[in-house]
Amino acid sequence: MSNEQTSPVVITVSQQKGGAGKSTLTKNLTTHFALNKGKKILNIDGDYSGFLSLLYEVFDQEKSIGELFKYNNDMKNLPQLKFHKVHENIDLIAFDSNLNDKIKLLNGTEGQSHILIKWMMQYKSILSYYDYIFIDTHNDFELFTKNAVSVSDIVLAPLDPAENKGFVSTRMVYEFEKFKNQLVEPITGKSYVKANLYTIGNKIMHNVADHQKFLDNLKQMDDYLTWIPHKALYVQASKEITTIEDMIGSQKKRHEYFYEQYKEAMHKIENVIYNNEKGENKNE
Repeated sequence: MSNEQTSPVVITVSQQKGGAGKSTLTKNLTTHFALNKGKKILNIDGDYSGFLSLLYEVFDQEKSIGELFKYNNDMKNLPQLKFHKVHENIDLIAFDSNLNDKIKLLNGTEGQSHILIKWMMQYKSILSYYDYIFIDTHNDFELFTKNAVSVSDIVLAPLDPAENKGFVSTRMVYEFEKFKNQLVEPITGKSYVKANLYTIGNKIMHNVADHQKFLDNLKQMDDYLTWIPHKALYVQASKEITTIEDMIGSQKKRHEYFYEQYKEAMHKIENVIYNNEKGENKNE
């Protein structure tokens, strides 16, 4: 980044079901951009189960994300949170196991969907250090997820071939569009939500017919972006701060099918992020 103060691109990873691979995707994308591209990344763990924080082996919940969602907060002077340095290019704001309980107390209060916006504006000079902010969410569309979407430039929605796919994917799009239409400027009617949503197929097995059928259906969706193959190596990489390339090492031939599709998926995700930086915000 240049010395001029700029705003980071904000990417939220969200889906309406558990087990779709939100935290794994968040961690591996963070590693990819931080290590392969030299980008400065802030991760925010907004899932009260804390899986992303645990992948980084961060258990400290002092000044975690839940500090912003306390019922008695002064909304004009939100607290500064604790930034855990987990890599020279990666910082983390850790999860709060009580976040859901705090959010329940806020329901119906004024400005509840603008908490993250206000915090980011208040600490704009600190956050300008980062190129990207990746936000991990719980598998719902409750208050924290709404806050995350409202500050995002891009929403990535990983979806795996399990349970009732049609309902889950449709529900995510439905909730996103409903919120987009609700959170509007009262005079102009223009939505505060500027993000585009992209669905990513995850955990796809190339030799399983149901998985291929699922992927074929996914590709018909207007918001479909790309897909990531099922691979133990991909999950293992998320437990470390290391690139897929380093995990594979000299065995690229052995993992050729996975690696080629993984590279294609990363390229397509890079495109929507880079296009957003250039103000194009389009899917290529």
